[in-house]
Amino acid sequence: MKLLKTVASIAVVAAMAATSAVADGHATTKLRIQTHFSPETLSGKMAAKYIEDIQAMSNGEIQVEMFYSSSVVKSVETFDAAATGILDCDMTGSGYQTGKNPAFQFAGDLLGGYLNPYQQMAWLLHGGGRDAVNNLHNGYDMEFVGWWIPGPESLASTKPIRTAADFKDWKFRSPPGLATKVFAALGASPIVMDFNEIFTALETGIIDGADAANLTNNVGLGLYDIAEHTNYPGFHSMPADHLAVTKRFGMQCLRTTRRSWKSQWTASRCTTRQSTKSRTHRLQKICAPKASIFMSGHLKIFRHTVTRFRSAGQSSRQRQKQRHFWRATSAS
Repeated sequence: MKLLKTVASIAVVAAMAATSAVADGHATTKLRIQTHFSPETLSGKMAAKYIEDIQAMSNGEIQVEMFYSSSVVKSVETFDAAATGILDCDMTGSGYQTGKNPAFQFAGDLLGGYLNPYQQMAWLLHGGGRDAVNNLHNGYDMEFVGWWIPGPESLASTKPIRTAADFKDWKFRSPPGLATKVFAALGASPIVMDFNEIFTALETGIIDGADAANLTNNVGLGLYDIAEHTNYPGFHSMPADHLAVTKRFGMQCLRTTRRSWKSQWTASRCTTRQSTKSRTHRLQKICAPKASIFMSGHLKIFRHTVTRFRSAGQSSRQRQKQRHFWRATSAS
């Protein structure tokens, strides 16, 4: 299977040219995008609709080859594959990149940090989040385009989970990062595995449940065919999946089509059925005033985390001073 994926990746790279000319003389940018969602899930269908929209809104100047179910590389490898040229765009989530820098947790899934997508988008749009997240991505040769937030997640389990005590010794699939620490503290046994390995792991009894997605996407993955128990509303997680593009195209493609690319992403990613105008009004009226203090603190912590893990170019003396600072901060 690994050999097949490698051969497929090489074939894709060899077959696709960065740009080509269309009949009317305009340059066409061809992008290869991978998502971890399957085309049968609701999020997979939303991704397909988004691709149709940006191709139409760019008058054909952007053409997309879409790869579903992490068919080229594993979900956690999508970000690096886009940065290095195997792909061009990552449509998974920043939570997969916490091993690079824990600040990606803030850009992916701040467990328990928000009650609804409006609060989360308030930080991105009105709390300085977009610039902070983009600066983090730029450090890895990627350009942040935007979030899509499917909503609070629900667990899938082969046994009922009615109280915190039921998490003890519960073997479950967990995404990397903070989720493993939270559930381990509750006595569970998190196992980090790829998004598209969950069904088989449940079917073979390797795990008892999964922290995978929201109800609709769990249904699309077939998880409830095996794990009949769930919780709603979800209490632990509301991840922001993202679209990130390699900086090779970040300058070339976004310079000419940034407005349609980003505006269509914002419009099509929202989970509500309200109009864009009503959504924005509600976001500003309800969330921004109440969340202003929290957003300020969120951004401050985010910036500190980014700074802490961006010391590769510093001298050993500078890094030593930084370590002393963080020890003193943690102790206080």
